[in-house]
Amino acid sequence: MPVTLTLPERGERFQSIRIINEDHFIVADEARPASYRLTQESVGSRYLRVNIRTLVNPGDPADVVAAHALQDAVRVKQSSPGNLVLPDWDQQSLGALRRAILGLGGAAVNGLCCSST
Repeated sequence: MPVTLTLPERGERFQSIRIINEDHFIVADEARPASYRLTQESVGSRYLRVNIRTLVNPGDPADVVAAHALQDAVRVKQSSPGNLVLPDWDQQSLGALRRAILGLGGAAVNGLCCSST
């Protein structure tokens, strides 16, 4: 980071972005054609995810082609990708935490969550 994401002019077609940081917080929802500069400070974490939604009529082949062209026009620019630095997790503690969380699955209403088996 930093990275600049540019949504192109799109006429009447709907296109939006959702920016999610590495803590799974939604940082922004935007639908305006513009350039968005994202930094570690503005996003709140070093890594992020961007979901891009483009409205399309799947029953109209010409509209599908036009939507694909709009998707291809989205730009991402970054001067340097940096290095991916992963934490060296203590595997014993991580395993204990996973088992504790899975144990909570039995408390799910009507068994709709998880199972510890």
